[in-house]
Amino acid sequence: MRHFRLLILLVCMAFSANALAEFKLYDVDPSYREEVYQALAGVLRPGADDSQTEAIELMPTGQILIDATPEAHQQVAGVLAEIRRHEAEPTPRVTLQYWVVLGSRELQSDAETPGALDEVLGEIRGVHGPLSFRLLGNATLVTDSGMSGEVSGNLQVNQMAYVQGTRLQVRLGIGFVYTKGIRASDQVNVFQTTQQDRQGLQLNTSMEQGEFVVVGENSVTDIVDGPNAVDGTIFYIVHWSAAD
Repeated sequence: MRHFRLLILLVCMAFSANALAEFKLYDVDPSYREEVYQALAGVLRPGADDSQTEAIELMPTGQILIDATPEAHQQVAGVLAEIRRHEAEPTPRVTLQYWVVLGSRELQSDAETPGALDEVLGEIRGVHGPLSFRLLGNATLVTDSGMSGEVSGNLQVNQMAYVQGTRLQVRLGIGFVYTKGIRASDQVNVFQTTQQDRQGLQLNTSMEQGEFVVVGENSVTDIVDGPNAVDGTIFYIVHWSAAD
């Protein structure tokens, strides 16, 4: 929108102090209303010699009131029309959902997992065999296209996403902290039977709207599952909602 400063300066070239002035109200987009008002005010308000007859005020309604000659109003209207014609599209907003899922043959049965993951978990079974699954963590992160964001906790996520039509280019960092059992042979303190461990990944990838993507996986051992410790694989699943 910075090009409109030059356009507004052209208004002063057609001003005539000898013509009759008239009042008009102008509607301006709130996203750049203040900048337009300040630029117009710099042109329309009288100088030290009080030689100009134009006046401008920003009304409580958000409209801009201008008292100026018909020629000046014509120029102002033309400039505002040019600004609207060159308006940039709103920055797309990106909502990504993240799930961390444990898959293991040692789990007694499937725990409750979101129905939205049924298809992608079925695809994982097709590659890895008859696994049972546990949902270990999930998160949702909303950012504007081209902006970074992060969430922290047991599931840590940072993202930088760029919308390109119906495709998303994204740089991801995912980390997950989980409880791991300590085998008796590895115990230093007999009273400490578990410890915190961390897995994660960083990558650049792309996805289509509505797509569920398994962006990575980590093998883990002795991950605590209730009273037991099992071996398995942590799967990181990301979804870009088609509603964005």
